Amino acid sequence: MNQSLSLGVAICALAASASAQISFSPAVGYAAGSVPDASAAGDFNNDGRIDLATTSNAPDKLTIFTNTGSGAFSASATVPTGSGTGPHTPVAGDLDGDGDIDLAASLKNTNQVRILVNTAGAFALGPVFGVGAEPRSMAIADIDNDGDLDLAVSNRSGNTANVLRNMGGLAFNVAGYQAGVDPRALAFGDVTGDGLADLVIASHDTAQILVLANIGAGSFAPLGSIQLGALKPQGVVVARLNADALFDIAASTGNNGVEFVSVSFNQGGGAFPGATSFGTGGLDSSFLCAADMDLDGDMDLATANTDSNNASVLANNGAGAFGAAQLLAVGAEPGHILARDLDGNGSPDLVTSNSAANSISALLNQAAGTGCSVVSYCVAKQTSIGTFPSVGSLGTPSLQSQDFVLTLSNAMPSVNGLAFYSNTGATSVPFQGGTLCLATPIKRLPAQQFSAQGSAAYGIPILPAMVGTTRRFQFWFRDGGASFGSGLSNALAVTFCN
Repeated sequence: MNQSLSLGVAICALAASASAQISFSPAVGYAAGSVPDASAAGDFNNDGRIDLATTSNAPDKLTIFTNTGSGAFSASATVPTGSGTGPHTPVAGDLDGDGDIDLAASLKNTNQVRILVNTAGAFALGPVFGVGAEPRSMAIADIDNDGDLDLAVSNRSGNTANVLRNMGGLAFNVAGYQAGVDPRALAFGDVTGDGLADLVIASHDTAQILVLANIGAGSFAPLGSIQLGALKPQGVVVARLNADALFDIAASTGNNGVEFVSVSFNQGGGAFPGATSFGTGGLDSSFLCAADMDLDGDMDLATANTDSNNASVLANNGAGAFGAAQLLAVGAEPGHILARDLDGNGSPDLVTSNSAANSISALLNQAAGTGCSVVSYCVAKQTSIGTFPSVGSLGTPSLQSQDFVLTLSNAMPSVNGLAFYSNTGATSVPFQGGTLCLATPIKRLPAQQFSAQGSAAYGIPILPAMVGTTRRFQFWFRDGGASFGSGLSNALAVTFCN
């Protein structure tokens, strides 16, 4: 399975024909304790709003920020992790299968990962697991498609990464992998196209991206390395960045104060023969994230620029070329950035964790409006008969027209299935051999039997409270000849209007 992924790096100051300017409101800061390292996002109290959890030191703890509506936050609780533990990057997900969003955090000073268990919105310390030296960046995904979320952590001083496979009941099996020298960040994503989440690691001092293929049963094997020349990576994401159906890799990189996002396009099977780098306009670009920030159907990129106290947003033109960086002022020394829909308007907002300002900054995306729109995105799982199920619509998603119908075509004939939806945004994670395109929490519509042509339809009543909001839909159905016996459509983002 090993293959060479030798990379030549092309540097572009600007990308031609980028999409329109992305607009964010000025950053709003929230006190987050001493030296906040990173944040995670999730609906911790099940009220339909995205909350935040931020690690900080002296005392060592996580601060829970409850979303009070419209993307405003209140620090509602702190969860101590133990004196001198040094909590770093948290991740959020339902780790114990009870429907609540739990947390996991790396403890960089004690070489452990700590689970924090959510019960009805209150967090308690769960088990700890020993990992390599100085664990920092974490990632979360279902790596073995068993319905449980698994974890990974990069160990900066240990030059290793650990994968923590969830065995149920908050028990995790820990496996170790070589990760180059000074692994700064890692991410899960299906770069090989086999329906399993692979692992991608940014190895800073060796100026490379390591790709580890998921070989099943929660195990990984080296697939190749992407050589970045003089550019040293800090953050890394896996996302679909051009017009094909393959997961690509982007990393925040730099050398001697000149900072970039370096984009590597997947050629199939996890082969990455080249990359193009786009300037961030900031200093010490550290973590980055990918999200459709201008709602045009493709994934844009954003970086936290630690030494220039700002964030860079780079718009994708749809073909994987990125425009000139838009710089957004945030708190002092932002080291981490994430994108989630904080105000429920259907567009991804940004959060930075600012270590010198002892704060987090929330920047609300102004892209969403009250106009009607229907945008397809994500990639369907191919059925066992070779078709790609496609979600579509009829009518207009308008309160006045009340004629909006959600449709499905090219699915399996005469099988049972259903549509499900989310009000909290988009995602792109491996699920049952395909891609789950909706962020949690997810709700489902009634099951139905598809037609002999593999089609289905739902009339969607539009209530006054839905006007100006965005709901994302996807279909699931039975497919006995496919992996995991299931099929998945692409997704549809629907913004409702008057």
